[in-house]
Amino acid sequence: MRSLQQFWSIRRIGEDKVTLARLGPLRLWLARADQEWGIASHYGEEDDLMDFAQVPEDVVPVDLGWRYTFFRSAPRDYIFEAMTPARPVLLSTAACIGIPVGESCTFHFAVPVGIRIWLPSDGRKQELGSVASAPQKLAWFGATVDGTFCLANEGCLTLLPPRLKTKSNEIEFTLEILNRSSGTLWPDRICLDLSRCGLFCGNTHLYGTHMQLEIRHPQDDCLVKYLGHASVPGEELLQLKQPEVLQRSEITRRILCSCHNLEPR
Repeated sequence: MRSLQQFWSIRRIGEDKVTLARLGPLRLWLARADQEWGIASHYGEEDDLMDFAQVPEDVVPVDLGWRYTFFRSAPRDYIFEAMTPARPVLLSTAACIGIPVGESCTFHFAVPVGIRIWLPSDGRKQELGSVASAPQKLAWFGATVDGTFCLANEGCLTLLPPRLKTKSNEIEFTLEILNRSSGTLWPDRICLDLSRCGLFCGNTHLYGTHMQLEIRHPQDDCLVKYLGHASVPGEELLQLKQPEVLQRSEITRRILCSCHNLEPR
């Protein structure tokens, strides 16, 4: 496949064949009969793939957990929708980084994209299901009582763009932290809700909305802004999802775990 943008375009399933879509470690199987559709998925070892294949039924693994949807007359076309993670994502800094008063720091990170499968027919869309493009692990963020389950991201917040290492199934994000408080911030762990972010697709990479956190005090509200995404040199980005809101307020302790106004240990 020449461009990742083709992965998110409408397609038609082959006759008497099973479609295998591979994105990163995800192996997504789709099958159609006259009155039904079936989907199944599992994860493989190869983690940077991006292609489709029409395969005969006798090569499909026998232990897949298929999920079926029934129709009077099953549509033939299908489309994949890219999704940001439904749960907040827990990130950590790759090194101990301090942000002095009045200064800002821009971090980069990548998270696996989710896929929702739609069947367009007669001007409507029927959802078949959704799946993550990589295995997911949960982590707890916050105090014992006042906390939340998040997706534990294997990657870290870095100061350099991870473009050379980002895989085809990952979304690149940038996060800018503005320190408007009275002391140096030492970010340790950051819990981000990415569900409101927009998504953009280039030839080989997915990009998310640029986010900005303006922190005035670790225990007060902080302002979260969604600033769109800057153009990528040499690429024309396809917008897959618009950001839902432009800005909102959040309690800082629900987002940022840091040593405020203290030297790191």
